[in-house]
Amino acid sequence: MNSIRYVVLSIVATGAVSATAITPAAAAPPQRLPHHTVAEIQQHVNEKVAHIVSHLAVLRPRVAANKRFTAAQKSLLDADIVALLNASVAARTKIDSDTTMDQIRADRPLLVAVHDKRIKLRADLAAARSH
Repeated sequence: MNSIRYVVLSIVATGAVSATAITPAAAAPPQRLPHHTVAEIQQHVNEKVAHIVSHLAVLRPRVAANKRFTAAQKSLLDADIVALLNASVAARTKIDSDTTMDQIRADRPLLVAVHDKRIKLRADLAAARSH
């Protein structure tokens, strides 16, 4: 939500005009994020991993069939795809076996690794396409 600022003009006894900014967001108490259950987080991770896997299933043959990519680029991209696939499945498997929020919080590095591998794959794809 964008904070909207209101300017209140007041005329002082001397005739000077002063401005005071009032921010409604500052006046309202901070909103708490909703608490998620273990099952909700597991479902979200499963959906995200399914999305990643489906895209990788389409991407891998397209990379292999691309005539503009060199053999070295194809090899690098294929290694990135396999690494992302393995990291995604490992994260999903570990989070599916978790039963408490503390265990899920402890698995955060696995999700960060998946994110980092996605960024690397995107960067390598962009570099291969630019040549």
